[in-house]
Amino acid sequence: MVNTTGLEVVHLCDGRRTIPQIVAAAAQRWKQDSTLVRRDVEASLKSLRRAGFLNDPLVPSLPAERAGVGTPGGRAWRLHVYLTERCNLRCRHCAVVNGSRPADKLNGETVRRLIDQAAESSADGIAFSGGEPLLRDDLLDLLEYAAGRVKTLLSTNGTLLDGSTAAALAEMGVIVQISLDGATAEVHDAIRGEGTFERAWRGIEALQRCGLGERLALNVTLMRNNVRQVPGILALAAERGVASVRFNALQRMGRAAELWSELAPSPEEYAEAYRFLYQRRSNNDVAVSPGLQGLELEPPKEGMWCGLGRMLLVDSQGDIYPCAMLTATDFRLGNVSTTLLVDALASEQLEKLIELCQRRKDEIETCQKCAWRHFCQGSCPASVWLQHGTFFAPDEFCGLRRELYQDLIFDQVERRQRLPHPRGIYGVPQAGELG
Repeated sequence: MVNTTGLEVVHLCDGRRTIPQIVAAAAQRWKQDSTLVRRDVEASLKSLRRAGFLNDPLVPSLPAERAGVGTPGGRAWRLHVYLTERCNLRCRHCAVVNGSRPADKLNGETVRRLIDQAAESSADGIAFSGGEPLLRDDLLDLLEYAAGRVKTLLSTNGTLLDGSTAAALAEMGVIVQISLDGATAEVHDAIRGEGTFERAWRGIEALQRCGLGERLALNVTLMRNNVRQVPGILALAAERGVASVRFNALQRMGRAAELWSELAPSPEEYAEAYRFLYQRRSNNDVAVSPGLQGLELEPPKEGMWCGLGRMLLVDSQGDIYPCAMLTATDFRLGNVSTTLLVDALASEQLEKLIELCQRRKDEIETCQKCAWRHFCQGSCPASVWLQHGTFFAPDEFCGLRRELYQDLIFDQVERRQRLPHPRGIYGVPQAGELG
């Protein structure tokens, strides 16, 4: 039934290991990249399952009539969970922690139910963040419960990571994203607190020693404090062996909204940063996700590139929202105490919101005149709503996107002539691939 490699995989299926743990053990044994090993392991398990040699335990969570129904149209989706709003830091731009909310309501049993629902309804990933999720005593148990069933990502500030936690994350196969907001301690610490740069890097190095490899990424929010340090951040990542760096524009949320005039980069500073990032997007040392919303060269044939309808956020109170940036009361889709995730995804409220956002490119006057509107589709609707209080307005990056589109579309033609099978649009992991 199997070759020698397949037999080793079978021996690792002992009823205790999760699939990520099997992959980690096999990668160590064969001294191969875990991404390649995972592909082989999953193929072996698929063959064995099809032949009737494997049983997968099913954890009931949905009512029998809803079990396995998936999302409307069977589309894949992702779940984002704020495990806590507690945090050991007080970052100046934080969109989540403000100290005025009630105590966290997501206990371990509730989170496990969410994981069950996600795994049984076509979810292709779960991202856990906060606040600082490492403040939860049950975090590793929850991650292990999730990682054996769906792709699992952890977002953390990195300052609480130690060797034993790093080893556990590496063994589970969890993807880890560390927030870094400066190429130097001076800049990073001015945003996140004294000593946080050094502590974050200690956490990063612990993960690297445990072999996290390409499953480790840095996440950078562009602000006035750090926008001119973009080259330095990429150079630092390359120097210290970090495989991926993701950049995000500052959003008018939480503390950032209160300090907007102080923290937000100018249009000129954004333009300089994004021009540099798209010039370096195929850097051989570091995979770069520039994160300029709406700069899409290959939008889907149907629907939007925006994730509305393909993701859900559950906050620490158990409230369900369609997007991490649309968390006002008007956008609430229910609470996990009374609403199943599949019902939130299929709700009439969400369908109406999607339909509204799909109309934007044809109804915003600026978009009507733009030749690129079918690509950017009016940019990120949530970001526009945060800026203007309406969905029917352009964002601040229209001119920059038009400029970059022309450069990128010719660059892509040249790249395809040189490389018959490029990896993704830009030759690097696309924004959102890590969760």
